[in-house]
Amino acid sequence: MNPIGIMSAMPEEAELIRREMKETKIVQVGKRQFVEGTFQGVPVVFCPAGIGKVSAAVTATLLIDKFNVGEIVFTGVAGGGSQTAVGDIVVGGIYLQHDLDLQPIFPQFYIYSLDTQILYADKDRVSKMMSAANRFLTAGFSFRNVDTFKPKVHNGIILTGDQFIHSQSRRRQISDQTKKVLLSDFHAMEMEGAAVAQVCHEMSTPFIVVRSISDKADQKANIDFPVFINQVARHYSLGILTEYFREIKRAE
Repeated sequence: MNPIGIMSAMPEEAELIRREMKETKIVQVGKRQFVEGTFQGVPVVFCPAGIGKVSAAVTATLLIDKFNVGEIVFTGVAGGGSQTAVGDIVVGGIYLQHDLDLQPIFPQFYIYSLDTQILYADKDRVSKMMSAANRFLTAGFSFRNVDTFKPKVHNGIILTGDQFIHSQSRRRQISDQTKKVLLSDFHAMEMEGAAVAQVCHEMSTPFIVVRSISDKADQKANIDFPVFINQVARHYSLGILTEYFREIKRAE
């Protein structure tokens, strides 16, 4: 089978996955370090992409073109919407770039190369990742200094833009604008997912993005985000992807 690409924006989000990889080999491509090996017995290529849409798009393209991955899995953290709480898990079923605006020539959020505003992940992969996340939560866990009261898994809407949102008024503005197209509020707001989705659609490569909610994209985000990224994110990523890859291995 073709290897599966594993991406995160920051190394902290997936460093435990990197530690659990076996038979590793480092390949340098430009400024990026790709790690080839196996995870849960499945061939993988891991790379921390860096923050933002361009960094994510470059990394996804290299994974597909240089390493011939058959699928890309992106894991990490995100700000939450009105339907999600800190500690919740969002599996991206729907993706939209909230900072993409070609008005008045084309509609807001319009992706010219794909002739659409909204991108969708494969329903089967969404279902498998939802099951993996639920199995992880069922196992039980606790993290000091982090309020993760009864976390839930959402099949959700992921908004992506090259901005770290830390203002309740800005979050509300983005929500109001995107609801005109999505007809629902978002579940997670981050800086890479929809860019990866666009690359994968253009390259006909399956993908899935799974995010743990680290903050509420409000005025407390700059406080909540560092705590979650340092104490929780890597454990979420490892636990969820362990379950996901075990299922892949069993299906071989």
